[in-house]
Amino acid sequence: MDTTDLEQLYARWPTEKLVEAVVLRPDEYNPEATALMKHVLDGRGVLQDEIDAIAAGLRSGRTDDRQLGDIAGWLLVFIVWTAVSSTFGIIIGPRMLLGSEHGITAAIGLLVVGASIYGWYCASLLGLRRHDAPAHARRWLISLAATAVLAAVAEYVRDGDVVSGPGRPIVFSAIWLAYLSRSKRVAQVYGTADSQHAPHRADS
Repeated sequence: MDTTDLEQLYARWPTEKLVEAVVLRPDEYNPEATALMKHVLDGRGVLQDEIDAIAAGLRSGRTDDRQLGDIAGWLLVFIVWTAVSSTFGIIIGPRMLLGSEHGITAAIGLLVVGASIYGWYCASLLGLRRHDAPAHARRWLISLAATAVLAAVAEYVRDGDVVSGPGRPIVFSAIWLAYLSRSKRVAQVYGTADSQHAPHRADS
């Protein structure tokens, strides 16, 4: 690509991208390209003070991204919650499966055991920073809500009572599903493109 084509290319770049290349990443470009970028900035009338201010903001953003790349805040809470709740499910599920005289309750116990084992698998993927971990976690949350609904149906069929138990896991699942889809930390840690392009909320 000749000089004219390069200059036309850089002329289409936003000012922030040009400043990032010239000030923060000059080692990634040859001197001729850097000179052309500076020429484009001069042609836009961008003063040195403005360049310094933009560069400072970009450096701050890089620092924030590095901090968000850690497993901490609500993401850490979710991983711990996933592991703990799955542990309880692994304990409770077999009791339902072996201690029930009703086939429906035994079937629900089997579902609880399966969902809990999957929950532990999801927690391990999240801890290992696997790219597909958030997708597995979403499936697990959906399975929790579905199991809660099936358990309520089973109790109604068995006892004729309408129970309020499913409400809590359904609400929790909805909250965490929204978190996984919108969290900037999740997008940063796992590189999930869909989360990166969605509106992000702050994460501690």
